[in-house]
Amino acid sequence: MVGLFVALKLRLISGGMRGDTQRVLGFVFSCLAALVVAGGGFLLLSLLRLASAQVAADVGVIAFTGLLVFWATVPLLAFGVDDTLDPAKLALFPLRTRQLATGMFAASVTGIWPAASFLVTAGALVGLARGIGGVLLGIVAVLLQFALCIVASRLITTALSGHAALAQRP
Repeated sequence: MVGLFVALKLRLISGGMRGDTQRVLGFVFSCLAALVVAGGGFLLLSLLRLASAQVAADVGVIAFTGLLVFWATVPLLAFGVDDTLDPAKLALFPLRTRQLATGMFAASVTGIWPAASFLVTAGALVGLARGIGGVLLGIVAVLLQFALCIVASRLITTALSGHAALAQRP
């Protein structure tokens, strides 16, 4: 089911750009911007290794909190609701809530900005983790932060789009 949702998202994105030069240029610009953000964020957070442990931990907490606030607000303020992930379009299909939730999550992490976000948080892993225990805990923290950002973003956009009643499906 996850592969189907990812393939559907990629097909919707590519179909939306077909024959529209302005959208293709916007997509290319967005990809370049995401690469700059990913590289710069990874570099800055990985440089925390050079700071004292207390300063590095404080900056890491601020960075993770800022990333969550970014994911919760910027899609609404700058881009609007992502219509490729509209649960109302899937309401007629015989999907259970678990199937819909995992598919929507998989589709949500498909794209250049989620990949950029993941790379930024991975920079915190490089900059903050010390020893094997720190690396293992850091991997869990990065994955949980990434999932939290994606789920919070989807929760807010779905709630504000008026389709929150779909979450109460059987």
